[in-house]
Amino acid sequence: MVVVACSWKTDGSIDSQAVNFSDTPNGEINVEIDASAVHSPVNLMAELKDCNDNSKEDGSSSSSSSSSSSSSIFPESYWFAVTIGDLGNNDSNSISIGAVTPTEFQQGYRIKGMFYNGNLTNCGAGLKINYGPYLKSGDRCVLELCTSSTPTTTFSMTIYLNGTRVGKGFEIQNPSPQKRFFPCVSVSSSGEGGKVKFTSKVTTEKPSDLLLSPKKTEHPLNGKWTIVEAKTSSGSEQFLPVPKEAKRQAQVTMNIIVASTNEESEKNPSLSLSVKVANTMRIKKGCKSRTAEENHNSGGGGDGGGKIYDLISTGAPPMMTRMMANPPYDRVEREMSSAIAEGWKSIQFLPNDDGGELKIIGGDDDNIVVARCVRYKNYDTAALTSYLQ
Repeated sequence: MVVVACSWKTDGSIDSQAVNFSDTPNGEINVEIDASAVHSPVNLMAELKDCNDNSKEDGSSSSSSSSSSSSSIFPESYWFAVTIGDLGNNDSNSISIGAVTPTEFQQGYRIKGMFYNGNLTNCGAGLKINYGPYLKSGDRCVLELCTSSTPTTTFSMTIYLNGTRVGKGFEIQNPSPQKRFFPCVSVSSSGEGGKVKFTSKVTTEKPSDLLLSPKKTEHPLNGKWTIVEAKTSSGSEQFLPVPKEAKRQAQVTMNIIVASTNEESEKNPSLSLSVKVANTMRIKKGCKSRTAEENHNSGGGGDGGGKIYDLISTGAPPMMTRMMANPPYDRVEREMSSAIAEGWKSIQFLPNDDGGELKIIGGDDDNIVVARCVRYKNYDTAALTSYLQ
């Protein structure tokens, strides 16, 4: 695998002593930023060197061949991997990862490019909100940045996070062959200080460990899900999916965040749950993991082997935005609001090769499955064709 040599530079908005770059033997570059010195977003761009003359193979100097001509700046397609070591003070700072042209690499919010931070953004405005999981410490984000000339010249950015494909976020027309996009990272400070640390690497081939998750503890319920089936609390009547003859078909999605825990609270962490129909409904609950014996004895909601988490009500009703939902999704919203408030009693996680599946259990009988969810995928979401507003 060819590692492309690159030289990082800042946008000039931060003192050079507040940013430290260090090379590693395998071609990665460690970056550390003193967030207390960041008063507006600080942007960093990697200037890629000619792949033919200055690239490294497996971390050592090499004059390897490439599909690029000797006059090219870098290969037409490349992979940009960023491992986020620390975002400082309980992830109080934020990071956006993407690509930018040299002319659009500007200070602060004046920069314009293609970026991902959980949203798709140009670093000045959100272009597609809640596109995927938000970036946090321990995450590994890999971008496939690809130029295609068939049938017309386009430049695309496909996003992978922690071994899972999030989607093709951007696919734009590139009218000028000289318009090149370079890897870029933008860091914003919350004002609470701390250090922002990440490691980057640019390669001309797909990383061999692209689909491997980083070695970190991630709660299996966390992330964005698509609710593909849902029933009333008794399990007697199904209201999702809506009838095929309905004029409007839309995805109903759910986000789950299980709070980071310490050893004392690990057995009963808090769980934030939001369901998006036309409106977004949010609620917080307790989340109790069943013991191995309890899980085995329960039969796992009709499917043995899946870990079950019991939901503990806080007594607070769901918070909800106030848009008008059109039929039949007005009923879906009513049923969902009631379900997440009191109807859903437990969640069973079933691991699989596609990110897992959730079965929502209603009542005290683990065999009453009132909803089924799969990992949300952006395969069917059209890529943005512009990053300018």
